[in-house]
Amino acid sequence: MRRAELRQAFLDVRKRSALICAPLKTEDYIPQPIEDVSPPKWHLGHTSWFYEAVFLEKYISGYKPFHPRFAFIFNSYYDSFGVRVDRPLRGTLSRPTIDEVMKFRTYVDEQMCGLIDTVQEDGWDAFCDLVILALNHEQQHQELLLTDLKFILACNPLRPAYLDNLDHLNLRVDVPKAKLIAFAGGVCEMGYTGNGFHYDNEGPAHRVYVNDFKLQNRLVTIGNIWHL
Repeated sequence: MRRAELRQAFLDVRKRSALICAPLKTEDYIPQPIEDVSPPKWHLGHTSWFYEAVFLEKYISGYKPFHPRFAFIFNSYYDSFGVRVDRPLRGTLSRPTIDEVMKFRTYVDEQMCGLIDTVQEDGWDAFCDLVILALNHEQQHQELLLTDLKFILACNPLRPAYLDNLDHLNLRVDVPKAKLIAFAGGVCEMGYTGNGFHYDNEGPAHRVYVNDFKLQNRLVTIGNIWHL
């Protein structure tokens, strides 16, 4: 992947995290109803800290972190990067404010774009592969953001909606009458066989036996919310 392509991919992924949070009110960024849910503010901070710890502090001589204590707040379970706030306590932190977290994201984005443009050519391939891994890491957190937000808002007795008005999203589609389609089982191959990015637990390809099964002819969906 070329520098311009990687820079654009980086910016696209970073923008998506902010877009997911765009419908939220300031108070929505903090709650943590259960240990298994993380506050949206923490997700935004953690994914920014990840680039700072893995790339900026390693590749930029004399790099100055945005805040000296953010590593303690936004580390998740990376022991090699030091101690961190206990997971169940993420929702107790009123500071940093969401404005500070957004400034942190902007700071990291600017530093990362500069690094992508200037990293040494002889180390480009390894650097590029690591950035792609980091982007997939943030995309995992985007999925978590949506599921965590669903839980956070569902715990509120006022029953707030993630989006108040869906009309402009044009989500209405013709849904076929539900029916089950039968598939014959047998020996199947599963696992990644391509050349692009994949997590190590997606390979190697191997054979498994699948029993006969049935699938419904339509997806369970509330519409495609990715075109916000």
